[in-house]
Amino acid sequence: MKTSPLHGRMAGFTVTELVMVMTIIGILTAIGLPSFKYVTASNRISSEINALLGDMQFARSQAIKQGLTVTVCTSTDGATCNTGGAGRCRRADHTHAAGVQQQ
Repeated sequence: MKTSPLHGRMAGFTVTELVMVMTIIGILTAIGLPSFKYVTASNRISSEINALLGDMQFARSQAIKQGLTVTVCTSTDGATCNTGGAGRCRRADHTHAAGVQQQ
């Protein structure tokens, strides 16, 4: 450490000052962390809603373009619809035209 030119003392921080700064940082972190968790959860919900809206818009455009019934449902494997689980499946009903179902 360098000595202060005016007083001849050592310049630096005392242990008390360091403890006070660490305490203030801890308090600010404790206050800010729950709100950060809320923001990330809110962003996840918003992105899922936007993805569902995109799937619905795509299904509508395909139904109009192909003139067929299009289904949007939950799916775990991306090919079959189920009543629960994760993921989404878009499926156009081609049974009227070709006798098969296509995703």
